[in-house]
Order: sequence, then C-alpha cells, then structure tokens
Amino acid sequence: MTPPLFSLGRRIGVALVLIVAAIAVTVRYERSKPVLLVMGAGAQTSENFQLAQAISQVVTRHYPQVAITVVATQGSTQNAQLLQAGRLDLATIQADVSTSPTTSLLAPLYTDAYQLLARAGSGIRSFGDLEGRIVALPPAGNAGLRSFWAVANHFGITSEDIRAVTMTPEAAAWALFSGAVDATFEAQPPGSEVVRATISEGAGYIVPIDQAAAIQLRFPSVEPGRIPKGSYRGEPPLPETDLQTAVVWRLLAVRDDMPPKVAQAITEVLFERRRELAELSPLAGFIRAPD
Repeated sequence: MTPPLFSLGRRIGVALVLIVAAIAVTVRYERSKPVLLVMGAGAQTSENFQLAQAISQVVTRHYPQVAITVVATQGSTQNAQLLQAGRLDLATIQADVSTSPTTSLLAPLYTDAYQLLARAGSGIRSFGDLEGRIVALPPAGNAGLRSFWAVANHFGITSEDIRAVTMTPEAAAWALFSGAVDATFEAQPPGSEVVRATISEGAGYIVPIDQAAAIQLRFPSVEPGRIPKGSYRGEPPLPETDLQTAVVWRLLAVRDDMPPKVAQAITEVLFERRRELAELSPLAGFIRAPD
C-alpha cells in the first residue's frame, strides 16, 4: 500500500509538471501568435506605396508571424487621422503634417521634393508667376496640398490669386498635357514616375523653388534641397541642371500601443535588411536612423 504522504507528493509533482508544460505551451503560442497590422501608404500607384509593400514583404519573410496589410489612402493628412482613430497601426506621413501625442516615429524613409510643373509655352518661370493661372493641386487629405499653400503663403499668393483645381497626379498630368491647366504641384521624390510621365514628352517643365531656406523659417520641417540634373532622363539630361527646391522627409510612424517586440522587428528589417528592401523599392536606400 502506497503511503499517503508519498501519494500526495506524487500528485503535487504531476501537477507541477502539468503547470510547467502549460506555461511552455502558452509562451510558445504567444511567440507564434499572428500579429496583423494595417499600414496606410497613399495612392496605390505611388513610389511610396511600392516602398510600403516592400517593407511588408521583407518583414513577413523574416518574421512570419507579423503580417502587414498595405492599404491605399488619400495621403499623409488622412494617414495621421486614421492612426489617431486606431484604424491604422503604422503609416507613412510627411514631416510637415501634425500628428497626435499617441503617434511615434519609427524611421525617416526618404525626402519628397516640392515639384512645380509648368505647361510648355506657359511662360511660368517662378512660383510668383502662378498668379492668375489655373493650377492642379493634390486632393484633400494629401500633404502635398498643405505643402503647396505653405510655399504660396511665402510668395504672397492666396486662393483668390489662382484658380485651383484638385485632382489625382495622373489626372493632373493629363490636364497639363492637354492644356487644361497651366501648372501642377507635386510633393514626390526626385525621379518620380508621375513627374517623369508629365515632363518627359515635353508637355511641361520643372520650375525651381529657390527660397527654401526662407520658407524654413516659418515651416521648420521644410529643408532646402534640389532635383538633380538628369533625374528624369540621362541624355539629353532632364532637367538640364540641378534645380533648387524645398524638400520634406517622409516618415514611418506607428501608434504608441504597438508591442515593443513588433516595433523592434520592423526596425530591424529597415536597417539590417536594406538590400532586400532596395531590390523591391529603390527608395529604401534613403532610410536613415532618427536624429
């Protein structure tokens, strides 16, 4: 007959083994439990959206439990609002867009250049020449609209001085080509396919914005920059020379409640898997650490 004390000890030992096993299973499950994230990335045809998709693919390649769904949005302003509302987990946002206290910076991705495109034969040579003209602007929710009015304010141009029409970049390119508008404004990285399609056939040209340092005095997120010679064609070069303009960083922002391990995984991909990202999107080569 088994002594009662021995029987009790055996039952306690079995219970401890079961508890340890349960904890191990729970920990293993938590580590492998899928993490589903939603990322806002602007227009589906944009280079920004392409970079977001690259981040999603490479993150899942190295962290299979993390799945990022990239969704098209109207742009940075809407992304900031959707982050605050909890409808997005991470998003790309221009640095000149206000965000809520619950939003954090993960990494600067690349710079958008302010690109003013004028119709061939329009005679527009400076931002001030837009007075009295028809100008195609990005739609509401796109940070490019905010950027345009920041520059216009510096040059003393108001909504009463121009005839502004909002449309998508593709529609604006066609409007410029057909002569329906005199100019368009885009906040896009140099070499953007949207801009290339607009000016490569001679329908338009880029107008320099040469007072970026002065604009920065009122809008600190704006920096002096340039559109390099040959950005849109190498021979003959287009543009023919480096063009001064203003630039603003495109940032990857996340909600503060993102689990630290998930944020760490995404950050690791951004900085240690740069070559893999660049194979999918050239813009990945411009990612830098926050300062």
